[in-house]
Amino acid sequence: MIVEHVTGGAQSNATAGGERSLMSPLVARAVAEMVRCILPHTPAMAADTRAIVEEDVVDFVAAQLGGMPGHVRIPYLAVLVGFELLAIPRFGRPFSALTVGRRQRYLNLWTGSQISLVRDIVKPVRSCALLQYFDHPYVLAELEAESPVLAGSRR
Repeated sequence: MIVEHVTGGAQSNATAGGERSLMSPLVARAVAEMVRCILPHTPAMAADTRAIVEEDVVDFVAAQLGGMPGHVRIPYLAVLVGFELLAIPRFGRPFSALTVGRRQRYLNLWTGSQISLVRDIVKPVRSCALLQYFDHPYVLAELEAESPVLAGSRR
């Protein structure tokens, strides 16, 4: 199902959370909060526009994870359960229930690990999130508004 968001004349398309239903609620929350930690804070956007962009990116990442072949998707989603729950011994709560600062610190522990396999857990989510974020119509519009050079290059 495609949903169109219209704000300020720009449009974006996103699955209406349908791909998230392929994941357990635990994994869907972990992925959503992981994406929110990964996304850059620039360009500056209105809060409602930022919320739309974040939801669109989360839906895109969920769709990409849901589109993995089963023999890869099932173990990867199981690892994401571990990612979510392994925050409990350190912080007393699962990853998605942490404050924003603690979520960021926990994510940095994984991305900064000396063990490459641990670092690699976050890479598919980060890659998909950043790809969709910087290709999102609202983000592109803001970037073009900030830089006339970018606006001219898309014509």
